[in-house]
Amino acid sequence: MLCQIYFFIMSKSNLDAIKVAIDIIRQGGVIVYPTETFLGLGGNGLDVEVVQRIQAIKKRPAHKPLPLIISSLEQLEEICYLSQDSFELARNFWPGPLSILFQAREIIPFGVKDTKGLVSVRLTAHPVARQLCTLSGCALVATSANLSGRPPCTVTKELDPELLQKVDFVLDLPPEPGGGLPSTLVRVLPGKRIEILRAGAVKKEELNQKGYLVV
Repeated sequence: MLCQIYFFIMSKSNLDAIKVAIDIIRQGGVIVYPTETFLGLGGNGLDVEVVQRIQAIKKRPAHKPLPLIISSLEQLEEICYLSQDSFELARNFWPGPLSILFQAREIIPFGVKDTKGLVSVRLTAHPVARQLCTLSGCALVATSANLSGRPPCTVTKELDPELLQKVDFVLDLPPEPGGGLPSTLVRVLPGKRIEILRAGAVKKEELNQKGYLVV
């Protein structure tokens, strides 16, 4: 198991830092990395041991599944079964802060998919997070880098020391997370209907403007 924490300063190239992060992801490690809103805690979302370790680090209940981020629609098709409506919704709003529940393929472990076999996925707009997904070749767990019940962070100096002792790598590269609202979480229903499960950055009106009926 990996145990060393790495901090990269700007004297190291961004590419070097990303390469090290990718190596750690591929080895089954857990990293902190920037997303559009907050610093994320993640690793290979297809590795059940990684998923369980992230849950333990956050002290997150096992019955609360962890969301995933991806870098392309091709990556989405590798991990989820898609309906026409869910695929069109993704194309209309991605990359961006809309998380969509999909039927997970069998490769997705519990802890990421729920008891109904559903998984929350979004295509990230953050350039560093997208590179991590693309170059590691896997969907990444994308939960906020904080202990459950504590506030999320936008800068590395705010990270909880207890969390820092348990991760393998902190990737501190620009652009810095912007804070703000979390992604909106939705479930697609037949007939271009949508149920909002968590309100967030994408508003009901934006969904309606694209021809979806929010129920």
